[in-house]
Amino acid sequence: MNEVKQRFFSAFKFGAVEQLIARGFDFLTLIIVMRVLPTDQIALFGISTGMLIFFNVFAITPETVVIRDYVKWQKNGNAKYCLESFQCFWLLKTFLIGSVGLVISFIVENGELGPIFFASLYFFIIQFTQLSEISRIVLRVRLEQRRIFIIEVALKFLLFLLVLLIILNPTLLIYYSIFAIWAILSAWIWLFELKKLTRAFFRWDNSYVKFWLKTIKNFSLWQHFGAVTAYFIYNIDPWILSLFSVESQEIAEYTLALKVSSLFFLIPLYIQSMTSILLTNLEWKPGWIAELSKIWKLNFILSFMQLGIFWMLGKYILMIFSNGDLDIEKAYLVGLYISLGVFFVNIMRPLIGYLMVSSPMRDVFFKVYFPTFLCAIVIYPYLTSILGPIGCAVASMVVYVIFSIAIMKYIRNSDLTLRSLIYGKH
Repeated sequence: MNEVKQRFFSAFKFGAVEQLIARGFDFLTLIIVMRVLPTDQIALFGISTGMLIFFNVFAITPETVVIRDYVKWQKNGNAKYCLESFQCFWLLKTFLIGSVGLVISFIVENGELGPIFFASLYFFIIQFTQLSEISRIVLRVRLEQRRIFIIEVALKFLLFLLVLLIILNPTLLIYYSIFAIWAILSAWIWLFELKKLTRAFFRWDNSYVKFWLKTIKNFSLWQHFGAVTAYFIYNIDPWILSLFSVESQEIAEYTLALKVSSLFFLIPLYIQSMTSILLTNLEWKPGWIAELSKIWKLNFILSFMQLGIFWMLGKYILMIFSNGDLDIEKAYLVGLYISLGVFFVNIMRPLIGYLMVSSPMRDVFFKVYFPTFLCAIVIYPYLTSILGPIGCAVASMVVYVIFSIAIMKYIRNSDLTLRSLIYGKH
């Protein structure tokens, strides 16, 4: 176990540096997008990303089981078969759902480039990044963080350079087109990396359908519903505002605060992923609780620092991202509520990683995600209807807190407690 722990923490440190550099390029890319796009396009950006939830409901991702089961597949020689089956599933899912979305957009929006069209286009982009994620997960589980570092930083730098082109024609269509080209190129690069390691590359087998159904039933369906719920509570806000006829200016200001606040999810999300990988490699040997405690404490400190940075410097950060036409005071007030909610979710990230490999996902969904969803579909419309954008931001914070409480309540019923997290022992 000591050798695994040493390799893991070496990969973790290397990955942390990669995350800082890659997230730095994400930061710069978003600055360009938010500063260059006109206010009405920023509002459309927020609404279209919120509407992606309706595509995600059907976009089941059986490949999410890779992070839990890859080590086992490697030992029994099934890794290549499983990875190729997920590649084929991705191909069928992406073009079926994306094509239906485009057809609906042309019917409902009469061929105009409206929110449904941009949501469909964004769906294609996200699916190509999801295809890349299969390869990244395999490399992370194999603790090949150095290779991830080189490729990921190079690709993020490329995206930053490409996005500079929207200065010539600042429209959401141009941005999404650039993003799509980059996502497709990235997916091919990651696919060939995966092929070099595992020889897996889009080979069809009639037995895949049975494997998909088994994987979806046992794990991926419930993990998928949980992910859809999480996306709903993190991104639905601009679309909710549009339902209440809030002006584009206010939706753009809200989108600015939401997109900046969402950057604070990224490092804790990485820690969540690495937590699952650590526990998978340790295979539940004695001593895992001490390692989980260390990760949780580190994540808590980083999350608290992020919250403090936004509360102290949020106005200046938003000014960097603003196109000059938005009310920074309003965006900052909205951001205060959202960032506080983000903090409560972020401190739960290692625990979510723990649940992914230790608990039945069906049970987690019905006891954590589904109650949060029920609260969200009541709280968001109610507070937005009486308080407008501020009410929507307060709703986000409240729902995030409810989600965090649900996780802690579930954890208390397992063999993990807050005391064991703090002291690193049962």
